[in-house]
Amino acid sequence: MSIDIFTKNYRSQVKQLEPHLYLTHRTHRYLQNFCHTETFGPNWMFVFVDLQDQNVELICAEQKISLCGRVGIFIPEFSILNWRIPEGIFFWQCLSSSLTAGFPKKLLVFPWAENVLPESSHQIKAFLGSSSHLYCVDPQIVKSDIAMQAKLYIDGHYRSDLRLQNMADVLGYHRIHLSREFKKTFGLPMVEYRHQLRIYEALKQMNSGATLTESIFLSGYSSVNQFNCYFKKYFLIVPSYFNFNKPKVKDGGVSL
Repeated sequence: MSIDIFTKNYRSQVKQLEPHLYLTHRTHRYLQNFCHTETFGPNWMFVFVDLQDQNVELICAEQKISLCGRVGIFIPEFSILNWRIPEGIFFWQCLSSSLTAGFPKKLLVFPWAENVLPESSHQIKAFLGSSSHLYCVDPQIVKSDIAMQAKLYIDGHYRSDLRLQNMADVLGYHRIHLSREFKKTFGLPMVEYRHQLRIYEALKQMNSGATLTESIFLSGYSSVNQFNCYFKKYFLIVPSYFNFNKPKVKDGGVSL
């Protein structure tokens, strides 16, 4: 089962390999040098890309990694990444799942010389356990203990009615100081991080059998319109196109 998604900037084909394992093929066009901060929430991601002569910089836990050539990047759940991507067209493939038990908790970068990707959770675990990595980064080791406390609190409470003032009171810091430390450390505001976690939680719920409306409220949103607004901001398309229960193809997308 697969879905095709077209927008003005990217084209994706997403295939369900197992009940909670997905394979994505994406072609993405960047019209200028691009800096982007993102998280994939409760999912791990295993990205495979051939950068050829293009150089991409990845920053995780304040550590900079220069990527080039053929690489595989394993990204554990709740990681926050900063990407610096040059202008151009990029093709990458990605395996992802919300089932995280038994998978690494550190970001790993591997050389990738294979032409065939793993096709099951068992094969992925076998690869991760037997291959030598180029880089290993613990996403939870950052200079600011205050920022990490805030992140871990959001990770555990993003589906609840999380008020930043209440979180600051619980952690024992002034809200403004907490916000500044978080943004300086991770590159995005705490509210933005919470929204990204909720969006990926909604996608997980939706593809686990919940309706779109149920998924929105289970993820912590109190407004369907607010969810749709943020979803379009991140994915440039409405959420129903990511629903495997109702696969659709968007007409009129651009060819890359």
